[in-house]
Amino acid sequence: MDAYTIGKLIKEFRIRNGYSQEELCYGLCAVSTLSRIERGDQVPNKKTAEAFLSRLGVSTSSSYIVMNNVDFDRWNLEQQMTQAILSDDCDIGNLIKEYESLGEMDNLERQKILFFKTICENHHENDKQAVLSHFVEALQLSIPNFRLGEEFSFSLLTETERLILNNIAIAEFELGNIEEAIRIEEFIRNYYETKSTNSLFCSTNLPVILFNLSNWYETKGDYEESIEAAAAGKKVCIKFGQLDHFPLFIMNSGWAYGKLGDMKKCKSDIDYAIKTLVEMEKFEFADEQLRIVQSEFPNIAFEKISFHEEYSPVSKSNANSE
Repeated sequence: MDAYTIGKLIKEFRIRNGYSQEELCYGLCAVSTLSRIERGDQVPNKKTAEAFLSRLGVSTSSSYIVMNNVDFDRWNLEQQMTQAILSDDCDIGNLIKEYESLGEMDNLERQKILFFKTICENHHENDKQAVLSHFVEALQLSIPNFRLGEEFSFSLLTETERLILNNIAIAEFELGNIEEAIRIEEFIRNYYETKSTNSLFCSTNLPVILFNLSNWYETKGDYEESIEAAAAGKKVCIKFGQLDHFPLFIMNSGWAYGKLGDMKKCKSDIDYAIKTLVEMEKFEFADEQLRIVQSEFPNIAFEKISFHEEYSPVSKSNANSE
């Protein structure tokens, strides 16, 4: 894609969404640089073009950004590292070394690689404070004024920035800073609900954000807020056909109703959640969840469930006792 076309694309999406040049380029480049790009007088490098489009909610996978050989090699390595982490395999040290060996990195490339490193650090280490600090360091590479506990001074985020910010919220929760974790997660939720025009990003990430909030509000004892987040999560699951979290939202809702003393709604939601898990053939998880709620709410007669013959809690416990 030539300079004029990529610049025109960025400008048209920016104006269409009502964003100023200052909002779009914050932490990425000077306003004068963005002006030259939009006029077609300057070609943005791959990472900068991706960042502009990502902040505008445009899928960079379909934007046909021109890549040189190093760009392509780094893009390919990023895909490999992403897939490894999604597969719960954080043995990506060789991929990181190869990425770094390809030459000088710009801030966005440094941010990406620091993000990957910190994800793996979190997987292997118990020092959550160090993990939090490294996530903050990664975010500050493109949002230099970000400070923990302070009001947010930015309005647009790339997908990588949103992922880092979400991991900061999770790290805060794990450190016991529940109020700050919720504050950050509510900001990300609002971002997806009001600013993100990319349905793929929303369908992938918004259910996770809402599930975190539902859990964290329940931990804090804010059961009505937990029910609201769970209800929003169910709607998102239905809207985007993301059913993995659907029974979990119902379970959270039932749990919160039980804590509020509404045993009728508690039983209704939890019975429905367990049945849904069984229909999804998540037998062991359904059995585990049923045992947990029976222990928490012993006075509720939850419905008995029929497990698949290949998975029977009774036969499993007998086998274990042998």
